[in-house]
Amino acid sequence: MIACLKGTIQYKQEQSIILNLGQIGFEIFLDAIDLSSVKKNQELEFFIYHHITDRNQMLYGFRTIEKLEFFKSLLSVSGIGPKGALRILAKAETADLICAINQNNPKFLIKLGINSKTSERLILELKNKIFNKVGGVNKFLKPTSDQPVGYDLISALESLGYKKNKILECLPQIPESAKSLEEKIKFAFKWLST
Repeated sequence: MIACLKGTIQYKQEQSIILNLGQIGFEIFLDAIDLSSVKKNQELEFFIYHHITDRNQMLYGFRTIEKLEFFKSLLSVSGIGPKGALRILAKAETADLICAINQNNPKFLIKLGINSKTSERLILELKNKIFNKVGGVNKFLKPTSDQPVGYDLISALESLGYKKNKILECLPQIPESAKSLEEKIKFAFKWLST
């Protein structure tokens, strides 16, 4: 099984890249968010989900191990295959999807274009799986270049004694106008004290 690949992006296509490792190139499918952030000739490392069927083999790549783990969780939901899981990851940040699942918030998922049946099934089948993984939901919210403030906010509020489930309920309520960590903490205080 291929777990990780590091190389230079030789070609960027509509849904995938060709990652050149010297003498060999691998086609790796990326979600739209990751695909838009990579450039030709860039040297990058991807964590890989190696999907093997009796007809073919496909590689799905992720910039962080946390995103790969969440992708695998999506695959455990009945009716969701690798392409469907990749489409879901392209709709929103992983942390936002996890918050919606944890809060039983199908409306957030429906707003992203995920149909109501799939949204309900995601919540039903993933809520306890995500929260009960080793390290809990925090495993998916480790700091990355994509979401350092979200992780810092959770850590700061936890250190002040707030319960994780309440913090996760609060996160989607924070307005986009609150850019800095300090502004987000101030808003979170107000929301958590009501």
